[in-house]
Amino acid sequence: MKSRARKKDETIDKLKQELLTRREQLLQSVRSQRQEIPERGLQGAAGDSSDHAAADYATELFGALLEKQAGNLEEVELALQKIESGQYGKCELCDKQITHKRLRAIAWARMCHDCQEKQDRISAERRSSVNASSWRTNQ
Repeated sequence: MKSRARKKDETIDKLKQELLTRREQLLQSVRSQRQEIPERGLQGAAGDSSDHAAADYATELFGALLEKQAGNLEEVELALQKIESGQYGKCELCDKQITHKRLRAIAWARMCHDCQEKQDRISAERRSSVNASSWRTNQ
């Protein structure tokens, strides 16, 4: 029968492999997106204003996607660093252990489920208040 420590080490090793695979996928995606953005921007250079608008939109869209992927890459890198330092799986807010179920679902999770829900509510409230104040100033 395996000891708990050995089982935990095996679980972390599996999650580390998932993180390494995810990192490689993100790196490949970021590289290909960077190559596609300039090409898309140049395609509309000789066209009319709608072609320029479409090219600008595509460039902006790919830029946003690239930014999101870069953020995901940072999260994966941080999780890998935490594995190496022995801090992996600890909630950054309450310092409790993040459940294995949550880590299997989101290997780069930085917070336990309860703390993440609190953060999500705070973020939603901020977005809601910003949108409401923006709406009032436009009236």
